[in-house]
Amino acid sequence: ALPPRARHARVDLGDDQEIVRAAGGQQFFLRNGGDHYRVEFQHSCDSILLTPRIDISTKDQTNRLCATDTRVKTSRDTCRVASVETITAEEFAKRKKRASR
Repeated sequence: ALPPRARHARVDLGDDQEIVRAAGGQQFFLRNGGDHYRVEFQHSCDSILLTPRIDISTKDQTNRLCATDTRVKTSRDTCRVASVETITAEEFAKRKKRASR
């Protein structure tokens, strides 16, 4: 059985990150070191599908991911995060494989 999904109060992001963009710009998947997350936007964030780089910040604290008050800045847009959930490494790998097709 999979562990229950947890909502995180706060995650400080390190240098070892990987982002998998999901179709439609509603969410993305993030690997931060050995931890994996599904990050969902309040509204569709189309620019995340095109941007080469994103910046994640919470209340002007860069590289901090929270379930509330987090913004993802792309080259064209700033999108608000609605929720952050912990996922398994296997689920992240599955999403990554699906995204690379």
